[in-house]
Amino acid sequence: MSADLAGGVLQLVVRALPARQAEWGDAMRAELVGIAGRGERRRFAAGCVLAVLRRPAGALAVGRWLVCGGLLVAAVALGWAIGVPRIRAEALGVVAGLVLGHRLLRSRIGFGPVAAARGARLLAAGGILAVGAEAMLEFRRLRVDPPLTLPVNATTGVYDESRATWNLIALAVVLAVLLIALTGVTSGRVAVRPSTIVLGAGTAAVAATIWLAVVLFHPAASTGAGPALLGVLAAGLVASVWAGDSSWAPGEPAARADARQALVAGLLAAAGTTTALGLLMDLLPLTGHWVANDAPPGFAAHPPTRLVDTVVVWLPGLVFTLGLILTVRRSSQAPHSTGSTEARSTDDHASGAPMTTGRDVVVARFTR
Repeated sequence: MSADLAGGVLQLVVRALPARQAEWGDAMRAELVGIAGRGERRRFAAGCVLAVLRRPAGALAVGRWLVCGGLLVAAVALGWAIGVPRIRAEALGVVAGLVLGHRLLRSRIGFGPVAAARGARLLAAGGILAVGAEAMLEFRRLRVDPPLTLPVNATTGVYDESRATWNLIALAVVLAVLLIALTGVTSGRVAVRPSTIVLGAGTAAVAATIWLAVVLFHPAASTGAGPALLGVLAAGLVASVWAGDSSWAPGEPAARADARQALVAGLLAAAGTTTALGLLMDLLPLTGHWVANDAPPGFAAHPPTRLVDTVVVWLPGLVFTLGLILTVRRSSQAPHSTGSTEARSTDDHASGAPMTTGRDVVVARFTR
């Protein structure tokens, strides 16, 4: 690698380090500046890369980059495979807008980088996977099962470009709102406790798993909106109750801090459940045992089960996600941050002080 490439590679690797190791990264970059020989710069940069990769945080960061890169390549490939030129350009525009928007949200003028807590990082990574998967599923649907119109006295449908455009607009709006909420609630600048994130995201995962298990054993449950909406409401209620009885934030009245953390946990659980259910409803038709709600009628002896319209989960999910964004924005204006809350929680735990509830012991490994 050339001298400039050595500096560029080291810069990328240093950015993968967590905030608590930022000084180490700055020291490596400063030392590289003082190395004149091209060969020595290459060897020093290669050694720094290996040192970072040997650390769990560095290896996880590189893995995250690889996964995000793979998602981007797959989304672009699926969008490029759409046969209609106008829809292909619009699909690629959606990808570019989401990528640039996410970078802007993670910059200094946005919400900033992900918090150091493990739960926040896991939620951020899972959210990116969900957004990428939903975009790829929509691109595949526009290519394999496109929206068609049937002209009068015609037996062959015609590609409905206007419907496809509106589908992409709806997709872009939903995924953009999800990204805003995701970057906000996992940012280190907001006053959301790591345990609140773990409770909200964990409750959403449990609710989605229960819905999937019910649907697998009783496929007829996927044909109605009741089970899905019941799971969403139950997840939000359970998460808010669990978070509200032990949440606190320094510098605020206990009741106000409890209510805020409970609201964030409940909205996160509800929004996460709707996102997971919407994604599952889009994945189930790939198995051949279910069909989408808008699929043409089949005439087989044993037709697949027709799923409920995904609008029943995406629409309330959009409402919950917008509420989460507004709540996180208000929380970010508080005079404290997640980092200070995390530091106090860690100090209390290290000093032997009893934690508020036994549940905090369970989530402690995800909040440090």
